[in-house]
This record gives sequence, C-alpha cells and structure tokens, in this order.
Amino acid sequence: MPWPWCVSAILALHLLCVSNVDAHGLAAASQEARHDASVARTDLSLRLRALPDSPSGDYSPKIVDCPRKRPVIRTADTLSEDEASWVFIRRNNTISPLRALLERADIPGFDAKSYMTIFAITPPPSPTLASPSLGAAIVPS
Repeated sequence: MPWPWCVSAILALHLLCVSNVDAHGLAAASQEARHDASVARTDLSLRLRALPDSPSGDYSPKIVDCPRKRPVIRTADTLSEDEASWVFIRRNNTISPLRALLERADIPGFDAKSYMTIFAITPPPSPTLASPSLGAAIVPS
C-alpha cells in the first residue's frame, strides 16, 4: 500500500475534527473516516498514475507546443477507398434480390426486369434501398 502515512494523517485529521460525538455517532463518524481515507487513497493513486503524462509535472495546466505532425481528419466529400470497395461489392450482391423484390411488388406500368438490367450495367450512382430495423423489448415488472 503506497503512502500509508498519508492515509493515516488524513484519518487522524478527520477524527480530530469530529467533536462531541456520542456513542451512536461514533460508529457513523468512524465509517465516514474510513470512506474519506479510501477516497484519499484512490485520489492519490490516480494522481500518481497521471503524473508521468502531465506536461507541468504536477497535473496543473501548462502551455505546450503543438505536435509537429498534426492529426488529420479526412474530408467527407468523397468515400474512402475501403468504403468505395464495400459499396461496389454490396451493389453487386443486391442486384438480384432488388430485382426479385421489385417484381413481387408488381408496380403497374413499371418493368422491374428491364430497369434492373439497366441498373446492373450502369455505374453508380445507383438506387440504394434501405430498410429500417425495428425492435421491441418486453421487460418483466
């Protein structure tokens, strides 16, 4: 247990501050002192763990230079290579199911087969179909 003197000192100071405690209040004061000592131990542990990462060495704010290589966030005006690759694969995997869905819908005046044939050979942008996923939960009372 690191720094036991610190915990003992905090406990002693806390007990000295408790005055005029009757027999019933002594147990509560003792429990509160144990809690305070535990919090102090945890606080000290966190401070010691964070100390090596503190620019000032004492966990207080300090002005530092910006890193030489600043973090870069990709602009969202185009898809990344991985996203474009996924869209291409997904598009090819959805042509048949979308054709089947549109044929089953039997929309008057709409030729699903010829539309999907054109869709299959036309490069994107192409129609995208999204369906929401709905769910419910029953919580016993």
